[in-house]
Amino acid sequence: MSRRRRRGALAALAAALALVTAAGHGPAPVGAAVDTPHQRTTPELALVERTPWVAAEGELRLALELRGIAPDATVRVTVHEPLRGRFELDASITRERLGRTLLTVVDSPVADAAPDGVLRLAVPVTEGTDGPPGSLRLLSEGISPVEVVVTDAEGDELVALVTHLVRLPTEVDAPLGVATALDLGAPPALQGDGSVVVPADVRARLTALADVLERHPDVVVTTMFTAETLSALAGGDAPLDAALVADLRTLTTAGVLAPVWSPWVRVDAARLDVSGLTSVVDEMLARGSATVRSTLGVAPDQATVLLPTEPTP
Repeated sequence: MSRRRRRGALAALAAALALVTAAGHGPAPVGAAVDTPHQRTTPELALVERTPWVAAEGELRLALELRGIAPDATVRVTVHEPLRGRFELDASITRERLGRTLLTVVDSPVADAAPDGVLRLAVPVTEGTDGPPGSLRLLSEGISPVEVVVTDAEGDELVALVTHLVRLPTEVDAPLGVATALDLGAPPALQGDGSVVVPADVRARLTALADVLERHPDVVVTTMFTAETLSALAGGDAPLDAALVADLRTLTTAGVLAPVWSPWVRVDAARLDVSGLTSVVDEMLARGSATVRSTLGVAPDQATVLLPTEPTP
């Protein structure tokens, strides 16, 4: 793999990891626990802080909360060699493939490592050979699994989790680009009785977007429309809101709104694929693309696809 392609793959995988982390606004991830006859409570291990990425010279910081774990249990934190590609990510999360050990950060009794129930670690990261004692040496960019395992006094595993450390490239070929993506998906307008209804809140969102962008034409927004909604608003002989569609068309042809490839209606692409119905997704995308082009005057960008994880009810 060329250096440029390798960096592109790293950036994509790092972005995926970032999106997963950003989605976790709820409780911190908790490792799978195993009950033992020696404990009355279920042991739990929670990741409450993690350094998202480091440069060539940086520091890995972790904070791990230990609950329901006896003081004579042992906690071990190990950093493994970087993944060879995104194809190894799932196997590293499930601990099926972690690779060679680069550094065991800590391997000591819980009573010594986390007297207050929270284990905090700070590990220097370097790409050279002259780092301080206990440094983690990472020679180049990559994504390294960080494995945390807690075992009882007999050495039986109680609970474990895997997180990842992203080591950024020393040199970047191009600056990081940031785009604003807005999901304007909506439930189907065609009702069971044959009527066509676009909910008031959907029309209000589209109207507010058009108003804002008309006042700020220097802002470009990448947008996923539900093509069926646009079709209902445009409406042929009976448009629901032709003026709103005209405003959106003006913004799109001016390059302020940048529609991406999205289906005619929301579908669960993953489940359809598993069911062998990938052709349905292809048909929905083709129809959606044609509708966006005819309604807004610009073909959606087919290099980018936004697919919801769940269909709209």
